[in-house]
Amino acid sequence: MTAKILAVLPSWKFRPATRGPQPVEVNAILGFNIDTNDRY
Repeated sequence: MTAKILAVLPSWKFRPATRGPQPVEVNAILGFNIDTNDRY
């Protein structure tokens, strides 16, 4: 499972939260839909 997660990370794009044109600080909780039974 770790290998699958690491394989997709390079395709992620960070985009800061903004208010109008200005980036703003936020706290966020990220959810991941991971099948913990997937061992391969």
